[in-house]
Amino acid sequence: MNFHPVGQGLYASGHLYEELHMPTQPFFSWVYDCGTLSSNALVNNASKLLKTALGGAAKPRLGLVVISHFDKDHISGLVNLLLNFHVEVLLMPYLVPWQRAAIVFGNGVYVSKRDRAFILDPVGAIAAMQGVQVDHIVWAVAGDQNASPDGDDNFVNRNEPPVLTIDEGAPEDDWQSWEVNRGSLQGIAKVSMLRPGGRLCIRGIWEFVPYQDATIKKKPDASFLADASAKLEWLLKAPCEAFKDDVLKRLKALYEARFVGSKQRNIISMFMYAGSLGAARMARCGCTIPMAANYAPICVFHHFDMVNVIYTGDGYLDTPKRLSSLFKHLGARRMQHVLVFQVMHHGAHANWHSGLAHSIRPGVSVFSSDPTRGDRPHPHKPVELDFAAYSPRQVDRFKGLSLAGCFSVN
Repeated sequence: MNFHPVGQGLYASGHLYEELHMPTQPFFSWVYDCGTLSSNALVNNASKLLKTALGGAAKPRLGLVVISHFDKDHISGLVNLLLNFHVEVLLMPYLVPWQRAAIVFGNGVYVSKRDRAFILDPVGAIAAMQGVQVDHIVWAVAGDQNASPDGDDNFVNRNEPPVLTIDEGAPEDDWQSWEVNRGSLQGIAKVSMLRPGGRLCIRGIWEFVPYQDATIKKKPDASFLADASAKLEWLLKAPCEAFKDDVLKRLKALYEARFVGSKQRNIISMFMYAGSLGAARMARCGCTIPMAANYAPICVFHHFDMVNVIYTGDGYLDTPKRLSSLFKHLGARRMQHVLVFQVMHHGAHANWHSGLAHSIRPGVSVFSSDPTRGDRPHPHKPVELDFAAYSPRQVDRFKGLSLAGCFSVN
């Protein structure tokens, strides 16, 4: 598991290898977020390093790319990533169009034309990118926190390659049906919805379990929704750029009057649990070899029961209630031994509550941020102090982090 040095942003990747001593190429690789508010050259350099780790092919495969939410410091490198890698599955948090428009127009922050197009219509934007190959787009829906992400963890067919399976669900409303049907219209091989409580699983080996705060499903008043929905339909069916620009101006005025600040869009941030379905074991290994010279190495499996990581993006765990919802969704098996925890929103005070670190008790705590960033540096001191006893590691513009562990599926 790697946390790349991109400054004020987040770019994490991971690889699964079959042997104790890592061969040249992994059999499965993933990326969680890919962006920065610092120089985008940092993100592009990290992607080049990732490409080398995957064997240096012209367009190596990534089994899974996950976008937590649509802020610049989490997606600014996504286009470059999609141009340089063949992505088998792209997983994003599902937002109804009015929520996407709230991100673009309701936060008082400038959003570039390219990012605006991607946020409002990700499927259409990806399909319009020349040279991009994404096989399957999956939307993860916030919803029933009682839905179980468990399944058959024991089946391993060693005569077949490890393939990612997806707990797909049926569209729940007309907007979701519209999204799913856009795949064939836009030239994307497949677009589908992850069932509430669903997961992505390499059967018997590894699982990815997304989680979204259910409060993002709360709707504004009916008059706003009716007005926003009508304008969004005009926008998506606009016959020309002049008409589209006029609708965008109207949408901008509507949303700036309704949404203020960043909490609305950051609550949308999708958490991701990634972990082994077999127990970690004691052994001698060469896994302390870091990804590159500026990546601090950690060998962690020797004293832990599971190999896993929780990515949080810019999500909120600012109250015990929000933390309890995360625990309930992931379950005791996953939360009992958290090996690596990416601290929310670069260590921002507003996304945290006192005692959070002790409730999670991670083996390693990762702060991905730029501590020298002007008058708004992260992490904030109370958050740092809370995680001080849980192996905090700063990932910034200069230092990355590589972690490795072993587990057995026997």
